Amino acid sequence: AWLSRCVGRPRNAFRFAGTKDRCACTVQAVSCSGLHPWDLQQAVLHPEWPPMLFFSNLEMRPQGLGLGGLMGNRFDGVLRDIDLNLCGTTEGKATLESRFQRVAKHGFANYFGLQRFGSQRIRSFHVGAAILSKRFDDAVRLLLGDGSSLGQER
Repeated sequence: AWLSRCVGRPRNAFRFAGTKDRCACTVQAVSCSGLHPWDLQQAVLHPEWPPMLFFSNLEMRPQGLGLGGLMGNRFDGVLRDIDLNLCGTTEGKATLESRFQRVAKHGFANYFGLQRFGSQRIRSFHVGAAILSKRFDDAVRLLLGDGSSLGQER
C-alpha cells in the first residue's frame, strides 16, 4: 500500500513473485508496468515513504512478475538456546555438524509463516506456540482455521 500510494499507482499495478510476512525483514522482487526509475526517485521523497523500504537491482524487463515466478527462497536462520554442553564435547560437535549438514543439504520447513497457511485471523506465533508446547492437535486445528483453542493452554 505504501509503494502504490507514494508512486501514485493503484495497488493492482504491482506484481509480486510471492507473499511476505509483514513482520519480517525480507527482500521482495516487484514489477510495475510502465514505471520508470525517476518515478521511484520521486516516491522516496513522498512524506509517507517508509524509512525501512529500500530499492536495489532495478532493471527494465518486458515481462512482469507473477506469483511463483521465482526459483525458490533463501532464508537465514538464527539458532538460539544451543546446549553449550553439546558444543564442548567431540561427540556433541559431531552431532551439531551432522545436523547442520542435513539442514544445508535438505533445508527445513517454514512452519510458522502466515504465507504458508493463508490465515490472517490466526497468527503464526499461535501455531508455533502450540507446536513448541507439544499441543499438536491444537496446532493442526489452528492451521485449519479453528481458533477455538486460543487462550486455552494446558
